[in-house]
Amino acid sequence: MRRGRCAFNWFLFFAALVPGLAAVITATWASYRRERTGLEQGMLHTARALPETVDREVLGAQTSLATPADRLRRMLAAQNLPADWAVGVMDREGMLLARIPDPNRWIGHQASASVREVIARHGVEGIDEATSLEGLRYFGAFRRSELTGLVVAVGAQTGRLYRRLWGGVALTGFGVLVMLLASGLLARRAFQHITDRRRVEEQLLKLSQAVDQCTESIFITDTQGRIEYANEGFLRTSGYRRHEVLGRNPRFLASGQTPQREFESLWLALGQGQPWRGEFHNRRKDGTTYVDFGIITPVRQPDGHVSHYLAVQEDITEKKRIADELDRHRHHLQDLVDERTAQLNEARLQAEAANRAKDQFLANMSHEIRTPLGALTGLSYLIKQDGVTQRQTDWLDKIEQAADHLLHVINDILDLSKIEAGKLSLCHETVDISALVWAVASMLSHRAQGAGVQLHVSVDEFERPLFGDTTRLKQALLNYGSNAVKFTERGSIWLRARQLVSDERGVLARFEVQDTGIGIAPEALARLFAAFEQADSSTTRRYGGTGLGLAITKRLAQMMGGEAGADSTLGEGSTFWFTARLARGTGSVIHEQAETDR
Repeated sequence: MRRGRCAFNWFLFFAALVPGLAAVITATWASYRRERTGLEQGMLHTARALPETVDREVLGAQTSLATPADRLRRMLAAQNLPADWAVGVMDREGMLLARIPDPNRWIGHQASASVREVIARHGVEGIDEATSLEGLRYFGAFRRSELTGLVVAVGAQTGRLYRRLWGGVALTGFGVLVMLLASGLLARRAFQHITDRRRVEEQLLKLSQAVDQCTESIFITDTQGRIEYANEGFLRTSGYRRHEVLGRNPRFLASGQTPQREFESLWLALGQGQPWRGEFHNRRKDGTTYVDFGIITPVRQPDGHVSHYLAVQEDITEKKRIADELDRHRHHLQDLVDERTAQLNEARLQAEAANRAKDQFLANMSHEIRTPLGALTGLSYLIKQDGVTQRQTDWLDKIEQAADHLLHVINDILDLSKIEAGKLSLCHETVDISALVWAVASMLSHRAQGAGVQLHVSVDEFERPLFGDTTRLKQALLNYGSNAVKFTERGSIWLRARQLVSDERGVLARFEVQDTGIGIAPEALARLFAAFEQADSSTTRRYGGTGLGLAITKRLAQMMGGEAGADSTLGEGSTFWFTARLARGTGSVIHEQAETDR
């Protein structure tokens, strides 16, 4: 092909000496290229269609007396192919099993290295040129069977095409010379005719590509309903191959679900020469059904008679499913809303009843447990006043400690319940930060001294007056301080109060307790402020506690417009902090810097 193109270029160079000849030869070459392209596509189509027939013959040979080669030769001889085409069948290793023409020549030999190289380069199928065992140059197409791996090659000698080309060029050149000598006008008309023809062919090619690449199903039938053309969209939607649909009536797609009145209106409209629109319930090759919306239009020839029917169809299965679902939702939306509203009302009533039952239970529990606890502590005090031995005093002290601990647990549970129920209210009273921190230090001092731990207090300067809930601030700080004393065996504990922000909304105060205790692992910090959580299950067994103190502290801090958190290093100690926003009143600023060791 390259040698022919090179010679053709030289011919154009000399033809340029004659005005108009080069243009005509170029048009002739373009016509040859289009003819060759069409021939290649025809060969590729044949190569794609033959493997199924070849597979049937090879597999059928297993149950017949004839050899695969004999069956293949008879099959190839029965094909109605152009006389100048050659067809060959090869196995996976390139061994020639059958061929036409010369069906007995080279059978059992490997195909030429050129042919094998082309097949290896393209893989499953391709179009190319190669040299045969006779040394002749062929161009054509091949296809490998997916079932048996056999290769079917279809081709024609390139020399015949070249002779046709040069013959056409010579005749065209001679005719052009005659026409140029006879009349320049005729030459211009001939050139214009070629240009117009090329333009028309390009327009037809563009239209063909647009139709074939369209996503909708497009097919054309004759007046008897036999399919003559089907685009890729039709093949993709139906699941069939092109050779399986050509020549068949579209009724092979019928699923039996299309109403008969649709077909009656279809043929009534087409019989009157009018287009028709409607829906078909079709069935794919794999058995699944789908819905097509189709427009079928008669195709009229210039004399007015109908020669074909054009069908354009769109798969609307998913659109209909969505539309049906939306329609169901639209019709039942009010029922769903009413049902959901009733469910929510019932859930609300049940939740309110549960809250009332819980509040009643907690009130009863508070009364039933606090009363005997008060009796225990009171009687213990009275017994000690009457005079007892040292051993009995220790027992009574333990009774009082147990009662105090149980009362503390009950108070924590009640506080947490009130916070979760939203029934815990904060007081708005004057807050003395310094006095508050020192009061907590005083409550912790006896236990700290008993544990051999030094207690330190540090308070920043704060404005006065400030308003908040002194009791809840003291409770939160005492929770932190009690934990610090409990988990610190040596070293020191710091109680601090600092002013972080002072703005139009008030003062943001930070309270913190720092210790040199056992510390907390990083993975335990994230869950530390959850209710009933502690850093380690072994902590409860060794140190006691319910895991409610930190949860209550965090909830109280959030209610007071702040937050709570902790920083800790395992084995070195921890710093627990919370913030609270205090309202500002009128008054002077008093400096309360105090830092005292105890």
